[in-house]
Amino acid sequence: MRALKFLSIFILLNFSFANERQTTLLLHHFMSSKAPAHTKLIEPWARQVEAMSNGEIKIEILPSMSLGGKPNELYRQVRDQAVDLVWVLAAFAPGVFARTEIFELPTIYRGNSLDTTMAIYENFDLIKDDYKRVKPLLIHAFAGNALHSVNKRIEKMSDLKGLKLRSP
Repeated sequence: MRALKFLSIFILLNFSFANERQTTLLLHHFMSSKAPAHTKLIEPWARQVEAMSNGEIKIEILPSMSLGGKPNELYRQVRDQAVDLVWVLAAFAPGVFARTEIFELPTIYRGNSLDTTMAIYENFDLIKDDYKRVKPLLIHAFAGNALHSVNKRIEKMSDLKGLKLRSP
């Protein structure tokens, strides 16, 4: 049996541009500004949106829960319009994404994040009720449970010696 994997959800709440010259959207997430999800996904995406809008949309990225709260509060923050966008794990909001969480089950997830992500998109009609109060921009499966380090590759147990560990 494969280890349980996590689904990530990038959510946009309804908002209005109200004829403003520039609209700033707040994007809140739990990862460090050094994390690959921030540097290789969120940051480049935000800059691309800004460029494509000719500067009419600015995205202010707030990593590391810098607005406060805990990762399991991100969904409520976007739902309650404290922020405009969040990047959150489905598991951080138990019961909210009940249909979506099915894709995390070991009998469904078979170790290939691309295949799982494609299955989510192909079956979105089956899980769309999870998103009645928000609009998902991206739903994807992680490549797997891995240990991440800033300076050291973790491949075996002995690589953990002397490191401090935390979980999101």
